[in-house]
Amino acid sequence: MNAIIKKRMQRLGVGCADWLAAKTKNSSRVKKKIALLLFCAAFTGASIYIMTQTALGYGRQEMKILIHQNYPQRHIGKNIDPALPGNIISDDLYKKIELLKSSDSLLLARPGLADTIQMIEQIYRSQSKK
Repeated sequence: MNAIIKKRMQRLGVGCADWLAAKTKNSSRVKKKIALLLFCAAFTGASIYIMTQTALGYGRQEMKILIHQNYPQRHIGKNIDPALPGNIISDDLYKKIELLKSSDSLLLARPGLADTIQMIEQIYRSQSKK
């Protein structure tokens, strides 16, 4: 794979060199030197500008990291059976949830995932009590 990429890069480099040679074939030696001088001056100026901006810190913005307090979810660890008083889940929504639980392809493919999720919920509840 690396040999293929290397060959393609060499062909590209040779192609670019041939194209540039054809473009500058009829140019005089003085014109080529002036073009080289302008190219070097432009990139030297750009490099100096970038270095001074970096060294002096112009345009630098302080990075702020905002940490929002996450409050524990109130439904974790509670039974969402609609027959219990105080539940706000409708019967239709409960049926949809139960249908998704029984036909969830992820849980069917990874049967141990439900246990892992329950363990993570227990850890979360124990941390939210502190």
